[in-house]
Amino acid sequence: MSTEQICGEVLDARTDIFSFGAVFWEMLTGQPPFGGKTSALVFDEILHRDPVAPSAISPVVPAAVDAIVARALQKNRNRRYQSFSELLMDLRQAPVTANVSGPSPAIVGTTATVARPRTRKPDSTRSRGLHALAVLPFANTANDPEIDYLSDGITETIINKLSQIGGLRVVPRSTVFRYKGREIDPVAAGAELKAKSVVTGRVLQRSGRLVVTVELINVRRHAQLWGEQYNRTAHDVLDVQQSIAAEVSTALELKLTGDDRQKLARRDTQDSAAYQAYIKGRFYWNKRTIDGLLQAIEHFQAAIEHDPHYARALAGLADTFNILGYYNGRPPADVYPQGKAAAARALEIDPAMAEAHASLGYARLFFDRDWPGAEQCFLEAIRLNPGYASAHQWYGWLLMVTRRWDEMMESMQRAHDLDPLSLVINEHYGYALSLVGRADEALAHLQTTVDLEPHFALAHLRIGAVHLSQGRMDDAIASLRTAVQLSSGQFAVGALGYVLALSGQRAEAEQLLAQLRERSQRVFVSPLESAYIYAGLDRADETFDALDQAVAQRISDVVRVDFLPWTPAIRSDPRFASLLATIGLPGKH
Repeated sequence: MSTEQICGEVLDARTDIFSFGAVFWEMLTGQPPFGGKTSALVFDEILHRDPVAPSAISPVVPAAVDAIVARALQKNRNRRYQSFSELLMDLRQAPVTANVSGPSPAIVGTTATVARPRTRKPDSTRSRGLHALAVLPFANTANDPEIDYLSDGITETIINKLSQIGGLRVVPRSTVFRYKGREIDPVAAGAELKAKSVVTGRVLQRSGRLVVTVELINVRRHAQLWGEQYNRTAHDVLDVQQSIAAEVSTALELKLTGDDRQKLARRDTQDSAAYQAYIKGRFYWNKRTIDGLLQAIEHFQAAIEHDPHYARALAGLADTFNILGYYNGRPPADVYPQGKAAAARALEIDPAMAEAHASLGYARLFFDRDWPGAEQCFLEAIRLNPGYASAHQWYGWLLMVTRRWDEMMESMQRAHDLDPLSLVINEHYGYALSLVGRADEALAHLQTTVDLEPHFALAHLRIGAVHLSQGRMDDAIASLRTAVQLSSGQFAVGALGYVLALSGQRAEAEQLLAQLRERSQRVFVSPLESAYIYAGLDRADETFDALDQAVAQRISDVVRVDFLPWTPAIRSDPRFASLLATIGLPGKH
């Protein structure tokens, strides 16, 4: 019984989360978390005492599971998990055993490990003794939007530097940045992120001076390991970041190799103006809007003008052109070649830059349709930086296109393990599940993605596609409408028109076709969108005309054309097999 139920308050679903936590605690330990001879004594325990961690009684319980149970049993429901989807995500990510020898007294007669229904290789980032660190987003103390890019950039640079140390697992940027702008307890955040230590900081820029206050906190001991305030000129930002990374590694007492020390000491650029332009580029890149990407290009190019040998800025430019090409923000033939050129130039300067190898692989996959060349790039990126989640994610796409299903699931799972709160990685993992026939799991996973960010249009698009595969047309239409609305028509218009046409709502499907034609007079629109709707309306000649245009214009999603939900009439048409042969893929239906 939850605290609010004892107190007679209005209840909601979070009361069940508390009850689940109590049952789970007992399952782990063999005894109830709250005891007493009378109901009154039990109520008093629930209201005023926190139970010990399950691992104190049952040592095989991992620390991550301790943290899950503790959060479920929070007396203040606002500090509990807010949904079971959120709790389930943490359970799925938790290691299955603790580092102990011998069975716990509480579970004698049971097995000490739990099998997971996943096909995967051992995860090197879960190695015993690997220190887990979270660098929380540095706060913009003055709430000055003009320097928001600076606080973000300092955080991201420190993450990148520390991620290169062999004995350290650093929580990815996309995960920690979900805390941006929130008043958070760093200890609680560290527990949620399963980190042993947390770096937190504040940034203030005033009258040409840069003030950065930073501290390193041990999560379990609730103790500060190190703290410092830097008061420098704004041009000294590179020195400040390097000092912070070095001091953190020292305070954590990490055993650094000579290679680790070289990586910490190394700078991608010596030019402060180039660096400032670069972090502005990453700031706008992370907005993932067409306008944001276009602004990112300007800033990355400015960084390269300041320092033509700035390989990281070139890799950022390559990423931006690639994403513009994939989401059809500009014609793919206009931007992908520029992305390839930027990635190639970055690799001339720094052949060991994993991000540039991955960017080149991305363009070879989605633009060149060069499967062996793309695979070579992705594998090299993963060899150079096994913790780079995007390389595993994009490699998963190549494995999907080439129908290597077990390897695809392994690669997508690896990307998800590395960056479990990345929205796009979660969405791609859900899509992968749907392709291997695990539709119910796909829907559950995609729903957790929506729980993370209800306005993420791609997750709604993918949910609509799964509903369509299950024949749930009304649900598919509802999800696709949401995707269209949230993306302002950037995504899912064609898919929505296709399902509407199949459902007999042909007039609205025709309206969407007209909207696509009108929009194409103002901005670039992928012919694939029209092809969907023509197929739903059973207009085969126009469908294949649009598909031929998509192939000729190098539309990125053509690589997965065989996985799209075409009607039997389209799939059985000889022109479909010919199209697959044109892009270098055999048809396997």
